[in-house]
Amino acid sequence: MSVAADITREQAQERVNRVTAFQAELEELERSGAIRLTDEQRAHLRDYHQTLLHTLAERFEVDRSRAQSQLSLGLRIISVLGAAACTAAVILFFQRIWGSISSPLQIALVWAAPLAALGGAAVTARIERTLYFTALLSVLAFGCFVLDVYVVGTILNARPSPQPFLVWSVFALALAYTWDLRLLLAAGAGSAIAFCSTTIVHWSGLPLEAVFQRPESVLLPAALVALFAQADVNRTRYGFPQTLRLVGLLALSMAVLVLGESGSMSQLPLRTRTVEYLYQVAGFALAAVMITIGIPRRWTETVNLGAAFVGVLLLLRFVDWWWDVMPKYLFFLIVGLTAIAMMVVLRRLRRIAGAAA
Repeated sequence: MSVAADITREQAQERVNRVTAFQAELEELERSGAIRLTDEQRAHLRDYHQTLLHTLAERFEVDRSRAQSQLSLGLRIISVLGAAACTAAVILFFQRIWGSISSPLQIALVWAAPLAALGGAAVTARIERTLYFTALLSVLAFGCFVLDVYVVGTILNARPSPQPFLVWSVFALALAYTWDLRLLLAAGAGSAIAFCSTTIVHWSGLPLEAVFQRPESVLLPAALVALFAQADVNRTRYGFPQTLRLVGLLALSMAVLVLGESGSMSQLPLRTRTVEYLYQVAGFALAAVMITIGIPRRWTETVNLGAAFVGVLLLLRFVDWWWDVMPKYLFFLIVGLTAIAMMVVLRRLRRIAGAAA
């Protein structure tokens, strides 16, 4: 049986899940008498599915049972924890021996660490199809590379600049697009946002640390990352659009949230209270856009983020308006009733989306 050449492992897994669900539903339909298949039809369908599942399992090592799926989830979690632990081990080891080695040897060691991890990732990518060890070694390589750039800058007494964020972003994105690693995609996108925002602050003549007092510098790069999610290069990779939208919109939402609470951080030539009102309105508008756009396109992560953002905004407004002027039981009663109202609205939207589907 032929399988499309450009299919990814995640798409193959979705196909397996659909086949499994179809088989279970067919059994239920036959048991209830809603459909009757002849023995020949049933055998032909069973052979087709067995051949398809065998082909997908041979090519992609997909999960064909619930137990396999649970074990795969465990492997993904452990690979992330293992990468974090290995990175911490490398950093702590360097700290332990740092003072006893010369500067040339220090530079050689910090460069050798990411190259060794990267070489290991390249080897495991050729051996395993699930890429669990590749992901672990890639995250380790990225962590070592971040340490590498920082250490070299410290040894050379380089002035603080936005360039390290650009280098880290390029490295993480290169690994992400080479092996379809969403965790490194998120790291690369976050580093790109940090590079753009610190560059804006740097151009203003302020130290890089001032980026924490200039949330508006995050707005444009975060929006661009969210828009880049729709690029063709991402649509062909499983989970990449969702990851980029989540990173970009989360950064955008956090910046708007901070500006809505601390208008003094804004560069707008307006009164602080006026700026806060503007960004509070902008926050509700942003959440509405996320929900409105996300529902028809089935962008679950965007809708969930928009709903959560609305909840946070409402809670902050309630605290601002009523916390000091009403009994606490009444305050929490209003919060609860508001949550119920939001649930009713979201259920109606869910019903509308289901009817449209």
